[in-house]
Amino acid sequence: MSTATNKPPVSMPGDYRKTRREMSEDEYQKWVYKHIAWAWDGTHIVAGAENLGDLIEELRRRGIDTSKVVFDYMDGPETYL
Repeated sequence: MSTATNKPPVSMPGDYRKTRREMSEDEYQKWVYKHIAWAWDGTHIVAGAENLGDLIEELRRRGIDTSKVVFDYMDGPETYL
């Protein structure tokens, strides 16, 4: 029995990739090597933590619905060399 659905693939909302590329060095340093949660519209980072569990805990503590953010990890500069 097939479990496939006819749902379209999920695409990432907002402009978070553009926002990340245009981020200032100071803002980047604040989040580098951390798990982060982007606002659904991609305009800013809502929260960050050293590990994903702590990030989810922080979002829940602040009353932020974890299904309304985009999870990401902020790589270090060596990733792009």
